[in-house]
Amino acid sequence: MPSVLELPADRQRPAVQDGAGDRLGLDLGPGVTERVAARARALGITPYAFLLGAFGLTLARRTGARSLLVGVPLLGAAAPS
Repeated sequence: MPSVLELPADRQRPAVQDGAGDRLGLDLGPGVTERVAARARALGITPYAFLLGAFGLTLARRTGARSLLVGVPLLGAAAPS
């Protein structure tokens, strides 16, 4: 699995990277939000899982990658032993 997915960007990667991350708000509007929620319910998943899948699909189509590894933080989840 590649550790870096090369995407066109408006900025270069920093010489020293850290895992600090950042937040970017996104308002889909009430209509799209309801359609996402309805589709997620129909699939038996959460809207978060639905949008994460859409994100992965977008990355795969944009880069041609056949396999992707996307890490997500899970609050309160027990680590596997």
